[in-house]
Order: sequence, then structure tokens, then C-alpha cells
Amino acid sequence: MAGVSPLPAGVAERPRGPKSFDLFSAVAELRWRLLVNSLRTIRGRLELVSRVFVGFSVTMLALGGAVFLVPLSYLATAQDHPDYLAIALWIIFAFWQLYPVLGSLASVPFEFATLLRFPMTFSTYWWLAFFYGLIEPVCLVSLLWLGAMLLGIGVASPALLPGAALALLGFAILNLLLSRAVYLWLERWLAQRKTREVLGLVFLFLIVGIQFITPVAMRLERHRAGARVSLTSIANIATFFPPGLASFSLQQFHAGDILPGLYACAALGAYSALLAMLLNRRLRAQFLGENLSEAAAPVVVRGGEKVREGWDLRGLSGPIAAIFEKETRYLLRSGPVLFMFVMPIVILVLFRLNPAASGASRGFLSHLSDWAFPVGCAYALLMLTNIVYNSFGGDGSGLQFFLIAPVPMRDVLLAKNISHTTVLAINIALVYIATSFLYSPPRADILLITLAALLFAFPLNLAAGNLMSVYSPKRHDLATFGRQRASAATGFVGMFVQIFVVGVSALVIFGAYHFGQVWLAGVAFLPLAAGTFLVYWIILNKSARAALDRREVLVAEICRVSADATASGRAS
Repeated sequence: MAGVSPLPAGVAERPRGPKSFDLFSAVAELRWRLLVNSLRTIRGRLELVSRVFVGFSVTMLALGGAVFLVPLSYLATAQDHPDYLAIALWIIFAFWQLYPVLGSLASVPFEFATLLRFPMTFSTYWWLAFFYGLIEPVCLVSLLWLGAMLLGIGVASPALLPGAALALLGFAILNLLLSRAVYLWLERWLAQRKTREVLGLVFLFLIVGIQFITPVAMRLERHRAGARVSLTSIANIATFFPPGLASFSLQQFHAGDILPGLYACAALGAYSALLAMLLNRRLRAQFLGENLSEAAAPVVVRGGEKVREGWDLRGLSGPIAAIFEKETRYLLRSGPVLFMFVMPIVILVLFRLNPAASGASRGFLSHLSDWAFPVGCAYALLMLTNIVYNSFGGDGSGLQFFLIAPVPMRDVLLAKNISHTTVLAINIALVYIATSFLYSPPRADILLITLAALLFAFPLNLAAGNLMSVYSPKRHDLATFGRQRASAATGFVGMFVQIFVVGVSALVIFGAYHFGQVWLAGVAFLPLAAGTFLVYWIILNKSARAALDRREVLVAEICRVSADATASGRAS
């Protein structure tokens, strides 16, 4: 073109981007610097302690499973019990796929798509996603277990080692691709409200349904003939799933039928190819800049529309009543909170379906009806701590209105705590109704002990929750199931608070049993409740002052995701 000079030779020959090795090194150094810089804060140091604790637990789980699987695989091969290998493969498959989905190793999940800010080709991005899944703790533990199985099989039958290595390698590759595909597709579905609500319902029914496996199995034991036919049909269908194919391949290689074993390995390869295609489609969409914004559509406001009045709550000031109404409406419209209402009742139903609880046998569960109400209330309190320990998490960008409004932060925290107390009171009322219907109304002394113990435990949880809401905040969506709604540091502190509460409560109740007067436990909890309420009141004032001192951190943690989503919505 006229007026445009060609590029200098040095610039034209310059490579367009960094090499893959340099890129991996830069990403690794970035992750290391993020870890080192996070140790400058209290939250970062608590995160490190919790990760060390969880890492130690996972290491012990991995080593214990490996020590168990070596002799199991040896005996299954030497004594011709292939069903042992099938059970082990199904356990590894379930752990590899379900554990990352249902619970994330007590750490904030890393958003893999953020790596696209670095200059890279699609092939580099694809292999980065593959190797990132390879170094996850769940994957490393599962690979260790598969290696232990291969060791046991090889010691029992060295001739079977090549075929077993081929089958277990195909099984490992399939699980790795499946875990990455599930993670990335779930990330896409959870980014949209409609699919998030549908997946929330599926998650709810899955969690509730799993609880009924044991009672149903116990009742099927009475009808062994029909149960045997059903289990045989399920086993035949399970052969076509990855663990079934891997175990079938091992059986065929062990029996000397090489060709059927290779066919099963080929089926594992076909599964892997299909999963690679799905993973490739998801990664390419991310690489091309897929935008799943939920920016709100413009709404036409009609002139003269009457504004609905807020709740008239006597005894509460106007700002506290308004925040209480807002929090209560948000919580009662939340799927996870409704799930919190359901789960204590589900637990009571499970104990009721247990034959021991129905009087079929003697033991502790045969007397559970006396303590059904305390069990349900304790579970309700434990479920509510997920929200209490991250009070500002659901506010999003609305947190800024609390900081600029002429309302003391103490009143904001107090209103949130009153709302949490109201939700717990509603849940306890539902537990009381369920207990009376499924068992019998709780005795007066049991009712006294339970309510007094709640007066002791809940203010302590509110105090710890206020502190962690200020010092370790994390944004979350009240309508989202299956996502971690608190940081690892918060979970670590919450665990020790629950251990302290359970320990003190057990000492008080056992002491009352020792003196033969159970109702004394209810009386003993009252001065403890007064002490925890005093602690709550002191920490409430300190948390309010700390929230103002740390307002920049609160805004950065709670409003950052919301601001990014809004900006991307405007760009679209």
C-alpha cells in the first residue's frame, strides 16, 4: 500500500509468541508468587494451614488405599476372584469423578479460563488443560491406587502384567478426560441461571436419594430372591460402563482370552475418543472467547407505579428492619437454604426407616426417638453455618451501599444475624413437627436441653461468622448448588468451633447423666449461653470496626466478580 513501509527484517523474523515451555514456566511462577503474596494476609496464612491439613489427610488416604489395594489385587488374581477387582475399579471411578464435583478439597477453585490472558495457541491451551487435570490431587491419588492394583496383579501373575497395564492405562486416560470434560461442562452450565436451577434440583435429588441407599438395601435383604435378580440385571448393565469394561478386560486376559480383552480395551479407547471430542469442543469455545454473561435485560418502569411498603417490625429500627427483610427474602428464595430445611427432616426419615430405630433390634438406635429432636436441631445448625460464616458473600455489588449508607456496620451485621436466627427458628419448628409426626413429641427435659444448647452454640457461631465474614470473605450465589460458599480458612475455623461446641455439650450432657438428672444439662447450658452471648456482643462491635477498616478488601473480594460479569455483559 502507498505510504506504508515494510517491517524491518528484525521485527518480521521475531517469533509471534513465547514457546510452550516458557509459557508453562511463567504460569508456574505466577501461581507460586500468588501463594507467596497471599501469606502476607491473615486469610492467606489460614488458607495455607488448612491446605497443609487437607493435604496431609489426602496423603494418608492415598497411602492407606494403596496399602489395601496391593494385597486385594493379589488375592483377587491368585484366587480367581475378579469381582474384587471390579469393586475396586468402581470405587476408584466414583472417587475420581464424584469427589471433585460434590466437594472441592476445601480450597478456592482455580478458574482455568483465566489462562487465556496469556498468548498461546489452541494446542498449547488444550494440553495445558490436560496436564492441569493430571496434577490434581484426586487424579494423583487415583493413579496411585491404579498403580497399587497393577503391582498386586503383576506379583500374582507376571504373565498378566502387559494386559493389565493396557486395561488400567485405558481406564486412567478415560477417567482423566471424563473428569476434565465434566468440570468444564459443569462450569458452562453453572454460568447460566436456568441450567443452574435445573442442576440444583438434580443435585438436591441426588443428595437426598443417596441417603436412602442403606435403608432400601436393608429392606431388600428380606426379599433375597428378587434382590438377587435385580442385582444380576444391574451387574449386566454395569459391564458397559468404564469400570465394567476394565474389569471385564482383566478377566479375559486372566482367562487367556486375549481377543475379547482387546475388544474391551478398544471400547475404553472409543469412550476416550468421544470424551476428547467433547473436551475439545468446550476448550475451543473458551479459546474463541465464549461469553456466558447474565447481564440483566432493560426493564421498562411504568410511571406512577406504587412502591410496596416494607415490613413493619416493632422493636427494630428502620434500617435494621429493612436489612432484615432483604436478608430474609433472599434466604427464603434460595435453593440451598430450602435444601437446608429439607435435609434435617430427611435425616429423621432415614433413622425412622432403619430397622433398629423401628424396634427390630435392641441398641442405641432403638431409643433414638428420645433424641430425634436434638439430632435434627444439631444438623439444622450445622447446615446454617455455611451462610453464617460468609454473611456478605451473597450481597455482591450491593455491599457498596452498606458502606456508603448512613447506617452503622454494627446494625448491618446485627440485622443479618437476626435474619439467620429467624431462619434457624423456622427450621427448628419444622424439625419439631417432623419429630412429633415420625416419632413422638420430645419430652420436656429433652426440649429444655436442646433449646438451651442452641442458646449456647448459636451465638458462638454468629460471633465466629462475623469475624470470618470480615477477615475471609468470598462471593457466592445464593441460588447455586454444589459450589463452595466459604473460603478454606473459614471452613478451617468453623471446624474447630464445631469441635469446641460438641465437646462442651458432650461434657455437660454426660455430667448430667452421671448425676442421674438429665434436666440439669439444660440448666447448666444457661450460664454458658450467657457467656457466649457476651462474647458475641463484644465481637459484633469489633467486627463492625474491622469491616470499616477493611472495606477495600471487602469490596475487592465481594464485588470483583460482579463487576467483571457486568463489564462482560456490557461488552456483549
